[in-house]
Amino acid sequence: MIEKYGAESVAILTGELLDYSDRLMRAELSKMPAGVFEAEDCLDDDGVGADPLRIAVSVRFEPELGRR
Repeated sequence: MIEKYGAESVAILTGELLDYSDRLMRAELSKMPAGVFEAEDCLDDDGVGADPLRIAVSVRFEPELGRR
């Protein structure tokens, strides 16, 4: 892409894409209620052993902390 469009154009468009994705993410997050969200799943294995690998996450979402 740099060879075709030039480094400056690619850098500008990359910045615009990041700004756009930031706006979309903030719009979706503004719709979410505050709270704790949890999820758990398993991978079949980790590529080294044959046992399932548990993955668990807990996220506390506080919308007021993310406002600019």
